[in-house]
Amino acid sequence: MAIHLQKLCQNSDYLYGMRILAGEQSMNKIVQWVHTIEDTEASSFLRGGELIFTTGIAKREGNWLTPFVKNLVEKEAAGLVINVGPYIDNVSMEVLEYANEKHFPILEVPWKTRLVDMTRDFCNQIIKDEQREEQLSTALRKLMETSYDMENQVEVVERYGFRRDDTYCVVGIRAASMDEEHVLDFVINKIQEVAADSLENINIFIQNQTICMVFIGYTNEKIEFIIDNIVNMCHNDNCDVHVGIGPNVNNIYLLARSYYRAMRVVILSANTSSTYLVFDKLDSRKILISVDEPRILREYYRDTLGNLEDYDKEHKTNYVELLQRYIACDGSIQKIAEEENVHRNTINYQLNKIKKIIESEISTLDDKFRLMLAFRIKEISQ
Repeated sequence: MAIHLQKLCQNSDYLYGMRILAGEQSMNKIVQWVHTIEDTEASSFLRGGELIFTTGIAKREGNWLTPFVKNLVEKEAAGLVINVGPYIDNVSMEVLEYANEKHFPILEVPWKTRLVDMTRDFCNQIIKDEQREEQLSTALRKLMETSYDMENQVEVVERYGFRRDDTYCVVGIRAASMDEEHVLDFVINKIQEVAADSLENINIFIQNQTICMVFIGYTNEKIEFIIDNIVNMCHNDNCDVHVGIGPNVNNIYLLARSYYRAMRVVILSANTSSTYLVFDKLDSRKILISVDEPRILREYYRDTLGNLEDYDKEHKTNYVELLQRYIACDGSIQKIAEEENVHRNTINYQLNKIKKIIESEISTLDDKFRLMLAFRIKEISQ
């Protein structure tokens, strides 16, 4: 999706005489693009993630650099490169201390460095990295969605250093209002922050309003560790997500299996208000998720609960919900009556009504199993 600052600058010490002045611990920040700014007011046009270059040619009198840096931090820039020379002869300790406190990288290059060469180099690196990501994403998408032309797509993946017998795991992430562009960008930025050191082995793209992450060569424990950090960071910024972790398959030809499982698990996560679920740790729902023909599951649900669902829609009742609670409470009418603060006869009347609508008893073990299965199908359905 983007390149981190450390990689972008890895050869800049001897090519351009670059030196890190502050924020060295945050050189894993993601750089979306480079931008030259000489006027503080111009920073209002930043989107976040830009590496800023400045010579100070348009500086005002006084300590202008401190508010300049504070503004860049507020705009979530990736860092600042200062061209030291006639306009900026040094960077004050106040600025450096602030940058270290805010984990904001500040770098310097000597006046003799041609910024046009340096910015062109950085832009080319970013474009090349984006092209790599796009080509890899396209190949992985095709491998997940179709069996056509698989070998050509496998060759593309191998061209970028991955083996066909690596482990592959797909993770799906959804959040509230995922159709809004800024929410998608926000979650992806959090993913990039957490996994900045591992982005070369994680491919990220958007599919059907779901953020897909393809982990290549990761253990299950490491995947869950990264996902747990992503979930916590999003939650701390008031953006709760639902995550589905697919099985970690042992070769690229099984990638589609991990993908389809992950997409169903993320639906289950959202439908059950879970933060994240792991396919390999699921209960009986793992069997339903593994059914390769969703049509069969939809037909079973309609045959079992379709009439009751239609009745609810027509009469504005909540009989499907009541029946689900009845099954969850192991048939305890008294418990439901206490929760609803109504007489048990009221619950009995409603349950008898439900029996007539679905044309079935609901008290036997077989009845409960059949209904529970239908509700499990509902949980994994869009």
